[in-house]
Amino acid sequence: MHALAFSLLVFAATPMLPAKANPGTWQLLYTVTGKDQWLTAVWPRKEGAWFAGGKNVLVVGKDDTAKAREVPQTVLYKFGEDSAMRVIAVGSGARVWEQDGDDLRLVHESTSAPRSVRAGYGDILYGVGYLDPSSAETLMAYGPNDLIAYRPPGGAWDTKRDSSLASRAQIGPSDVHFPAKCHRLSWRWLARDQGFLACQNGDSYLVSGGVSQPMGRLPSACRTELYALVRDEGQIFTSCGNAQTLWVARLASRSWSSVEGAPRGVRGLGARDGCLMAVTERKVWRRCTSTPK
Repeated sequence: MHALAFSLLVFAATPMLPAKANPGTWQLLYTVTGKDQWLTAVWPRKEGAWFAGGKNVLVVGKDDTAKAREVPQTVLYKFGEDSAMRVIAVGSGARVWEQDGDDLRLVHESTSAPRSVRAGYGDILYGVGYLDPSSAETLMAYGPNDLIAYRPPGGAWDTKRDSSLASRAQIGPSDVHFPAKCHRLSWRWLARDQGFLACQNGDSYLVSGGVSQPMGRLPSACRTELYALVRDEGQIFTSCGNAQTLWVARLASRSWSSVEGAPRGVRGLGARDGCLMAVTERKVWRRCTSTPK
C-alpha cells in the first residue's frame, strides 16, 4: 500500500478507563495491543485531546477515549507544532504528517524506493521546528544525517541535503557561548530560540536568546543519555538512564529531583498547560495538576 493511501486504516477502540484522575496522579490513558507496534512520541493538545505514535501505529485520543490506526512499515518519531498551532509529526521514510481536524494527514514522504524500517537511517526524520536562521518562518524537520525536510511560508514540504542546517539542528547553534568548563554533552531544542544544554561535567543550562541560565547538576542517570525532554512553564522534564526514569528541574530552584509516581521506561514526553504526558513502550500516561484546558 502506498503510504499516502488511507483506504486500509484499521481502528481499535481503547478499553474504558476511569474518566478522571485526581490532580497530580498518573492516569493510564491507552495501551497499544497491536502486533509489532510500540510507542515513541506523544503530543498533548487543547481540552484533553492528544496524539501518540511510534512503530506502525498512530493513536488519536481525548482524555481516556482513543482510536489507534495502523501506519504500516513506518515509525513516527516526533511531534511538533507550527506557528498556526497545527500539530506536525515526522518519521521514517522522510514522512511528514500535518493536523487535519482531529486527525493527522500524510503530506510528504520519500520518493525513492520503499525501504524497510530496519534499513539504514538515511531517510529518518526525528525532530521538527523553526530552526533555519536565514528563514524564520520556514518549518524544518531533521534526522541523524544531513537530510532536511522543509516547508517554506505558504509552500509545500520538500527535502534537501544541507550539512550546515543539519548540524545546527542536531547539536545546537554555533553562536552560543557555552559557560566556562562546559563541554557539550547534548543539546535539545525547546523552541526556535531556546534549547537545553547538558555538559560533560554534569552541569545543565536553559539557553534562551543566547543567554545561559543554570539548571543545576544533572542526576547521574542523565549524564550519558537524555531519551526525551520537554519544558512546561517553569519546569523541564527529562527521561534518563537505562531505566528511562523521569526527572524534573524547576527554574526557581535550579535543581533536579525524581518525578514521584512516574512510570519507568519513558520513551517520549509532551507537556501543555500543567499536564505532562509520557509514553512507555506500549502505554500512554498523563498527569495533570489541574483540569486540561
